[in-house]
Amino acid sequence: MGLEPQQFPLLLAVLAVGAVTGAVVAEPLVRRIPEVPLLVGCWAVNSGLLLVPVLLPTAPAIGAAFLVVGLTNMVGNVVGRTLRQRLVPTDRLGRVGGASGMIGYGLMPLGALTGRVVGEIWGLPVAFVGAAAVSLATVGYVATAASTTLVRAHEIA
Repeated sequence: MGLEPQQFPLLLAVLAVGAVTGAVVAEPLVRRIPEVPLLVGCWAVNSGLLLVPVLLPTAPAIGAAFLVVGLTNMVGNVVGRTLRQRLVPTDRLGRVGGASGMIGYGLMPLGALTGRVVGEIWGLPVAFVGAAAVSLATVGYVATAASTTLVRAHEIA
């Protein structure tokens, strides 16, 4: 991508600024946008931004993408965890959160390994496009399977 090693800490700082901003704007966004469409939208934006290093492999473009990824990722985290608290019985909330973390964080090394193998064999652009395609397909499934009506029907009083 043509980035210098000293640019990576700056990109991570930009990601953090986006995340802090996302934490601040999550509540006002939920007041304006229903939770399920907001969550799906955040995931779709994050998935699409995986293409930035392929389409615009410059530090400013990648930095802007990191800022938005930080923001939408944090909004998605806040909305998702809020939904979990309303959908999962209190006595199971810890188990569901633990299982979710184990699956999410446990699969990260597999994703990293897959990305490395794909990147080494076919190049980084193929790895980024593949990651975007898999992510967008997953988001598409969630968008068709979940709805605000479904969430409201399963909320715990």
